Amino acid sequence: MIEIPGKIPIRIHPLFWVMILLLGFLNSFTFDGTLIWAVVIFFSVLVHEYGHALTALFFGQQAEINLVVFGGLTVREGKRLDFWKDFLIVLNGPLFGFILCGASFLLLQKMPDNLKTTAFGYAATVAVFVNLFWTFINLLPIQPLDGGKLLEIALEGFFGVTGLKIALFLSCIVSLGLALLCFALQNVILGIILFFFFFEGARLFRDALVLKATDRDLELLQLKKEADTYVQEGHISQARECYEKIVQKTGQGVLFLESLLELTKLLVALGEKEKAYTRLQPYQKKLSVDGLLFLYNLAFNIKEWKEVTNLAHRTYQVDPTAIRALQNAMAYAELKFVEESVGWLECAIREGLPNAKEHLNNPHFDPIRNTDAFFSLSKRV
Repeated sequence: MIEIPGKIPIRIHPLFWVMILLLGFLNSFTFDGTLIWAVVIFFSVLVHEYGHALTALFFGQQAEINLVVFGGLTVREGKRLDFWKDFLIVLNGPLFGFILCGASFLLLQKMPDNLKTTAFGYAATVAVFVNLFWTFINLLPIQPLDGGKLLEIALEGFFGVTGLKIALFLSCIVSLGLALLCFALQNVILGIILFFFFFEGARLFRDALVLKATDRDLELLQLKKEADTYVQEGHISQARECYEKIVQKTGQGVLFLESLLELTKLLVALGEKEKAYTRLQPYQKKLSVDGLLFLYNLAFNIKEWKEVTNLAHRTYQVDPTAIRALQNAMAYAELKFVEESVGWLECAIREGLPNAKEHLNNPHFDPIRNTDAFFSLSKRV
């Protein structure tokens, strides 16, 4: 990994060099041509990303350029911006590419004929092609290309979260259609790339289906960021107040669930476990994996055995460990469900539960200890 410090730090992944050299070779099949293509691609990608990064700096954000295997990526941090500012930041990447394309074309027009056949002239020709072709491709309304992001910003700016969902749906349709067209034209490599974009767009669209208008509210998102910062700095009371405000103002959606989960974690840290459980349990079907496991552990700690058994199979699917199976067995034992408890114990043993004999002496199993099924299992361990 090469790191270049500065106002706009640049990080270059080793696979980026592999990618541009491979593209250079596939387009020239010569050593000199490969090097020229690689240099032009490197410079073109860098100019494109500087278009994003410089505009972000102008609007008060911090920016970092990463050159990775599939090209460039500008990472931004700082205050959330209005939609039109985000639009300009995204747009200026392709715009810088068009400017470089135009400058290379004008240079070729002004260049003497004897220079056009040199390496310099070849590089200018490649620069025109690379920047024209890539900028055109990059403006297709497909995620995660700039065209897809521009469509997302524009539609969300006009129609809110519904516009976001429409943009992501259109991205899926366009990427899938173009992928099939490329396969039909026997352009397998481009088809595979577009299929990759289709699956990425489908994932984003699926995640966006649960979004509500409050999930994209800039004021609430800023409040969430402040709350997270308070937690990191140990200011629990301020963080709790912020999370409470978000929960009250949202009432549903991703931001609501994330804030509610963080709020209940704070309540547990403050010793208010029952209150935390009461707040979180009604939303157990909508929780993320992290939230589901947190609710499970919370229910186990406060001896809500029925809730533990309700969550047993779901939590084991995402965390198939011996300890999880053992906890499930304990909960079922507390409720005197002998068959289920013994079944989970056998599962825990298959998963490699250490010191299984000692675990069987746990008081949680007292309600079923004298049953035939439990006695039989004890003899086998």
